[in-house]
Amino acid sequence: MKEFLQFYWPNILATVTAATILPNFGAHWIARNEGAKAVMLSQVAGFGVLIGLLVKLLFSLEESSLWLTLPTALGILLSFGGSWLLQLFPQTDSIKTALFLSIFFFFWSLSQAILGLFPGLEAHHSSLYFGDVVTLSKSESLYFFTGTLVSGTYYLWNHRKLVERTFELSILGYPLKILSRKDGIFLFVALLGLVFSIQFLGVLFTLSCFLIPSTLIGFFRVSGIKLHFLLASFIGFFAAIAGFFWSMVDPRLLTTPTIVIFLVGLPLGGKMLFTAIYRCK
Repeated sequence: MKEFLQFYWPNILATVTAATILPNFGAHWIARNEGAKAVMLSQVAGFGVLIGLLVKLLFSLEESSLWLTLPTALGILLSFGGSWLLQLFPQTDSIKTALFLSIFFFFWSLSQAILGLFPGLEAHHSSLYFGDVVTLSKSESLYFFTGTLVSGTYYLWNHRKLVERTFELSILGYPLKILSRKDGIFLFVALLGLVFSIQFLGVLFTLSCFLIPSTLIGFFRVSGIKLHFLLASFIGFFAAIAGFFWSMVDPRLLTTPTIVIFLVGLPLGGKMLFTAIYRCK
């Protein structure tokens, strides 16, 4: 076990950090009725990362300092720019979800077209969607950890203001105008964490951490918004640790799907346990 931890500690650190932070950002987006938008932007960001990987492949940038930062920059640029452009068009609740899904499928189709033109990207594309934390190098893990830590630091520093703003938007909805400066900063920082996670752990891990904990907690009628966010972080934290080590115990299990299973299983199991205890009283 000691040798295992010495070898994989950067991977574990990066994964657990992301799994702890992403559920809190996801809770805000869900409360703001932006869950479908998160799914759409994950595909747009993934397309940007794929373009960055294509440039890296075509120009042999593996030895350049751009080999990590270029996919991240393009992912953030496309997702943030696309979100900003959407603000120019009024969106009613009746068409918003359909619009987001249409954009999702369009960028998915673009990604598939690029794969057809450049088959050498196939392995990168597979990891972009499904990911595997154990395959990350030490430099990739630490770069990923730094990006998510920046997002997490911003979130902790502005937690109270973000909660107040989310509560306001959950009641009034977004105004039909360009994003305010504070909302724009929050969007950028959330997308920063989203893109870093997609680039290194894939869309499956990222959206699962982003959406599953807060969605399930919402069904459990948790009293108090602080408890909601705290539980979301705990679920992500323990699911990442449990999924990582369980997949190491049984090598047949892929790490990312195992983490997702725990993201669902831990809150459901906890709910059943507390219900059984309550009934026994």
